[in-house]
Amino acid sequence: MRLTASRTSAAAGVVLIVLAAACSTWCYLHFATPGRVSHDAFLTRQTVLCLMAQPSRVQDYLSGLSPAGSRFVRDIPRLSSMQPGPIRLEWVHQLPYEFTILLDEKGPDAFGVTLFVNDRPERRGFQAALDDSSLLSDLRVVQWDAPRFLRKQPQVLLASGLLLVPGEAVEAAAAIWPEYTPFVSPEPPQKHLLACSADNANGLLFKLHAALLRAYGPWGGNDLHVSLNEAWPSIAVLSLQADLQQDDDLVFDVKATLSSQGTRERVDAAVSALSGRLSEFLGAGRGFTFSGNAQWTGAATLHGRYHLSGFEARLRRALGG
Repeated sequence: MRLTASRTSAAAGVVLIVLAAACSTWCYLHFATPGRVSHDAFLTRQTVLCLMAQPSRVQDYLSGLSPAGSRFVRDIPRLSSMQPGPIRLEWVHQLPYEFTILLDEKGPDAFGVTLFVNDRPERRGFQAALDDSSLLSDLRVVQWDAPRFLRKQPQVLLASGLLLVPGEAVEAAAAIWPEYTPFVSPEPPQKHLLACSADNANGLLFKLHAALLRAYGPWGGNDLHVSLNEAWPSIAVLSLQADLQQDDDLVFDVKATLSSQGTRERVDAAVSALSGRLSEFLGAGRGFTFSGNAQWTGAATLHGRYHLSGFEARLRRALGG
């Protein structure tokens, strides 16, 4: 009887071990993300802006817009003006986990820039294609340390550089923000397709705006930029999240916190001017629709929700569908 009981206990133990192994394997296959690496290790106490995009969050949506059987096709030639060149269809079905830009304060006239890319382990040739692309040259507002990405970890690519602030903007910012204000490095929530968080305690948005104007020129008319420059001192913290709420509907949630010396009227004027220009630009002959509004929830917090639509048919054509 003792031998039988011992055998029964041993058999039960084996069954439990097998079940535990099976459950662990199932959980890994369904929930684990091999090769996923966080950008947290590259945040510093001087980080004032974090802009994060997670393309893999729309993987199923984009795969659904691609032609049937495209998983087995390496690439297609340029078929429309929406495509900058041939499309690697295999990559459409294996989108990177993350692209993140971090800005660190380097004094009153410069920001250190880190571009973090977390790729998938199964992708081949991605770094070479990224290096051959115009990504870094298009981001000419930054003086990059090197023309190519550095492989920091097996699934992590990095590019670093310096963003210089125009001298006149440095002087103007010193008059508006005469004393340095300590801040907490912003970190946007990591559950969105696109997320951005910026601390404007020392004039980041004002300085960044000036650097972008110098690199790319004015957009949307001079009145818009005057309105934005008047509004930046009124904003303490700015955050944004964007997600695909449903097919052909990208939803942007914006939150602005008023600074101690800020006025709601200037923020309202800038938000109205910017959203109006975006709606005109995206709709004029481009077939997109951009709409929404913003309202104050309390004395010092502005919440805005905006919708972008009209992109699905264009994406489908660009992907050869």
